[in-house]
Amino acid sequence: RLYDLTPTNGPPVLLATNAFASDNENATTGTGAVDFGHGRVFALCANNGLLALQVDCAPAAAPPAITVPPQSQTVNQGANVTFSVSATGTEPLAYQWWFNSAPIAGATNSNLTRLNVQPEHAGDYFVVVSNVAGAVTSSVATLTVIVPPTITAHPVSQVVNRGGTAGFSVSATGTPPLFFQWYFNGLPLADATNSSLTISNVQPSHAGEYAVEVLNAAGSALSSNALLTVTLP
Repeated sequence: RLYDLTPTNGPPVLLATNAFASDNENATTGTGAVDFGHGRVFALCANNGLLALQVDCAPAAAPPAITVPPQSQTVNQGANVTFSVSATGTEPLAYQWWFNSAPIAGATNSNLTRLNVQPEHAGDYFVVVSNVAGAVTSSVATLTVIVPPTITAHPVSQVVNRGGTAGFSVSATGTPPLFFQWYFNGLPLADATNSSLTISNVQPSHAGEYAVEVLNAAGSALSSNALLTVTLP
């Protein structure tokens, strides 16, 4: 019989009764034991004294499992971005974020935030979730950073004889695709959407200021004005 001996103002409480298995009788060895389950063991010592032990066994720890992995994102340069993960498993859960196969110092929460994102932050992110029962690695989330256009070479002013040919061009950096729109005296020119602009058979009506706007998904940049002067022969 297995008794609860903790009551102080009454008799022990009978918890369970079980018989010794034949191979655990203490007739020959002097000791015997019966497992009552649920962490409870009943035993007899060599002088037939009664020993009883009940152990409250904690349930086995559940290893972590990711239920919502981090998602790939595309942001403009200078924006803030947050990656997050949801996971189940026996607490406490520990988190370690990685960037391009290297651990990120101090990135040990379920969320990872990058402030003022720059091109060097673009790449692959993932997180390892762990506890006493094991670890699991999330799928990879890719961060794409769109860099707005920057004009590196502006169109240059020109002097062209009437009937001649004038050509303007611009050079720019930024995440492709880049789009171009040329302007004449502040108004957009129809079909002038390349990085260069050619004017054939120049006439006095073409004289004026030319500029180009460079655009992409992150923003735009406007060049300085280039003056076209038309001379009469």
